[in-house]
Amino acid sequence: MKDPGAILLRREPFSELVMGNTALVRAMVEAGTRVVTSYPGSPTPEIASAISSVPSSERPFHFEFCVNEKVATEVAYGAAVNGRPSAVFFKSVGLNVAADTFVQLNHMDVTGGMVVILGDDPGANSSQNEQDNRHLARMSYTPVLEPATPSEVYSFFLELPPWPEGFEWLLYSGSPPMSATARNGFPSRGGTPPPSTTLQCSTAPGDGTYPSAPGSRK
Repeated sequence: MKDPGAILLRREPFSELVMGNTALVRAMVEAGTRVVTSYPGSPTPEIASAISSVPSSERPFHFEFCVNEKVATEVAYGAAVNGRPSAVFFKSVGLNVAADTFVQLNHMDVTGGMVVILGDDPGANSSQNEQDNRHLARMSYTPVLEPATPSEVYSFFLELPPWPEGFEWLLYSGSPPMSATARNGFPSRGGTPPPSTTLQCSTAPGDGTYPSAPGSRK
């Protein structure tokens, strides 16, 4: 049986069959993310599961669960404002809890860059209500990327241009939520989609375009 943690940290090119949430963690590793926070909620728990598969001593970023979505957002922002690229993830209605903080972030100097990852829930299969958070993003002048497939979840995170200093981005894993939990084909960065349903990576964690040291970002 393959070790998922070893897959996520592998430095040589590889191809694997993984779900969108796992591919997202690989993208975090490649992008040089330094702090990741969360409050658990469907369909995002598999992101935390993938992160937890990497021993904390080998994990290239700090990860923590917070008491609610607002605190998780503020911890990630605290890292970003200190020059550490960060990400926070939670479910769609969690943005209601984090709204007071979220709507202010793009008026701040998010020095290190920050990505907010939302797991949508059309049909309210595991939520108390349906809602479209793109309206809140528009109100707060937050750029939105809406991946439609697991492949786009991976590539969109890597293609943020590049890890925007001074910017907050909303990676909206919207309709369908299958983009987070399905297994599908993933292209390597800068390549074309592979013929098989595999994740293909040709970049070592934190190298090249996505440096490990925040101070080296231009």
